[in-house]
Amino acid sequence: MKRFQRVLLVGAMTTLHSGIVRADNKQCANAFVEAQKFQKAGQLTAAKEQYVLCASKDCLAAVRDECLAKLDDIEKATPTVVVAVTSADGSDLTEVTVYIDGEQVADSLDGSAISVDPGKRVFRVEIPGADSIEKTVVIRAGEKNRQLKLAVKPEEKPSPADPSTTEPDDVPVEISTSEGGPGVLPWIIGGVGLVAVGVGAVFWLGAESKAGDLEDAGCEPNCAQDDVDSVKQQRLFGDIALGVGLVGIGVAAYLLLTGSAKTDTTEDARLPIRLAVTRGGFTTGFSARF
Repeated sequence: MKRFQRVLLVGAMTTLHSGIVRADNKQCANAFVEAQKFQKAGQLTAAKEQYVLCASKDCLAAVRDECLAKLDDIEKATPTVVVAVTSADGSDLTEVTVYIDGEQVADSLDGSAISVDPGKRVFRVEIPGADSIEKTVVIRAGEKNRQLKLAVKPEEKPSPADPSTTEPDDVPVEISTSEGGPGVLPWIIGGVGLVAVGVGAVFWLGAESKAGDLEDAGCEPNCAQDDVDSVKQQRLFGDIALGVGLVGIGVAAYLLLTGSAKTDTTEDARLPIRLAVTRGGFTTGFSARF
C-alpha cells in the first residue's frame, strides 16, 4: 500500500514538473515573438527585455540560442546617452530626475550611460529648487555614450533702465555764443529793446488816456493832484522804457552790422546760456558782462 502511494506521489510530481516546463516554454515563445515585434518597431529597449526573458536557462535550447544571438544584435544597435547637468556656476549636479519622452529613466546621475531607443527623443531633467530643463535630440542607432550636457540658466539680473524712457533730473547745458556767426547776444538785446518799446508805448497810451479824461472833465487847472501826478508818472515810465528800447535796438543793430559779436572772442564777449531739463519741461537763463 505504501509502495503504491509513493508511486502516485512520484507520478504527480513528474506531471507537475512537466506542466511547469510547458508553461515556461510557452512564455519563452511569447517573449521571442514580442521581442521581434518591438525590434521591428525600433523599440530596442523593450525588445531587449523580451530577449532576456527567452534567453533564460528554463527555455528550450533552440529558443534560448536564438534569443541570445538576437540579444547580442540588440545590444550593439541600442544607443546609449550619458546625461550631465551643471549648475549656474558650472558644478556637476547629481540629484536630478531624468525623463525620456515623459517616462522616468533615472532618479539621479552617476555618470552611467542610459539606454534609449533611436529616433527623435525629448529629454527632461527636473532639479530641486530650479526650473526643469528640456531638450529634443535625434538619437542614432548604434550610437554609444553620446554626451548630453544640460546647464541650469543663471538668474537674469534686471537690466539698467533705459535713460530714454526715464524721467531725467535737471541737466544743465551751457551754450557758448563766442564761436561762429554773430551769436545770440544781438538778438537778445534787440528782443529786450522791442519789449521795452512796447512797454513804453503802453505807459504812454495809458497816460494820454488819463489826460484826456481829465481834459474832458474840465477840471484844469484845478484837477486833483493825484490824477495829475499819475499822468506824469506814466509818461515818465513810458519815456524810460522807450529810451531803453531804442538803445537796445540800436546796440543790436550795431552788433549785427559790424559783426563785433562774431569777432570778439574774449571772455567778456561770451554769453553763457544755461538750459536745465526738468520733469515738467525745461528752464533757461543767461548771464553776460558788458
